[in-house]
Amino acid sequence: DTRAARRRPLVRAAADEIDRILAIDPFLKDPAVLGEERTLIVEPLAVDFQVFTQDRRVVVAAVWMIGFLNEHEK
Repeated sequence: DTRAARRRPLVRAAADEIDRILAIDPFLKDPAVLGEERTLIVEPLAVDFQVFTQDRRVVVAAVWMIGFLNEHEK
């Protein structure tokens, strides 16, 4: 599918950005917080994660596609 092929670099870039944010400072962006779990969105991906500050560790619980929020404009 041509559409999927065009999106692959965008998904990879989002995953790389999520890795970078979580490695540098998981509190840097203002993620949605529900209990101890946080959600970070970097289109077209979203991740649920927990931060263990004493261990200096981040655990990603889930990753999913949220789509492209501005796709109707393209």
